[in-house]
Amino acid sequence: MPPNPLRLVLAPQSLEDVFMARYERLRGWALHLSSDDRAAAEDLLQEAFVQFTATNTDLGAIQNLDAYLFGMIRILHLSQMRRARRRTRLLSTVLDYNAAILGLRDADPHDQLLVREELLHVCRYACARKETSKAGSVLLLRFFLGYYPGEIARVTKSTRGAVEERLRIARAEAKSYLRDPASLKVIGAQPQAGAAPEAAYGASTVT
Repeated sequence: MPPNPLRLVLAPQSLEDVFMARYERLRGWALHLSSDDRAAAEDLLQEAFVQFTATNTDLGAIQNLDAYLFGMIRILHLSQMRRARRRTRLLSTVLDYNAAILGLRDADPHDQLLVREELLHVCRYACARKETSKAGSVLLLRFFLGYYPGEIARVTKSTRGAVEERLRIARAEAKSYLRDPASLKVIGAQPQAGAAPEAAYGASTVT
């Protein structure tokens, strides 16, 4: 009886090895889905890596690993987009309240942590913005400290109408900042020599 033929047995690959062997290809897919936003693509890849390796995926049950991983990244990307849209809607609603505490109080309990985090970003925006515009100070006084418009007018030595306009501008800028922090590029930066402090933020801003 002839001896049994030798069989080549390959060492099983770890999930980490499988993912990293396809990293550049996955990165290209993530960049495409993220419209070439490198930071968003890296976040997407990191989330995909954690999900793929932490769930003890059975490689033997996957017929096409490339298609499987691309599908995972696509699903995670769609999930991120849904979360971003939900966050934008939620914060737009909260910023429409007269005071932060009211928006936080009325937020769904499941959204409390998210609202607190985004309100912190709004506060940072307003603190930076007040260095170049009274709109930032008005938002802090009204939204975070609970001053009434008439009280703010006396504090800032301006009219009630000017206070309302500055508050409108500050709310709009804050919403824009939450959607895209780069939309207000020079928050906290010093204006160029000879330039009006409001110039960097648009001619429509009231000082």
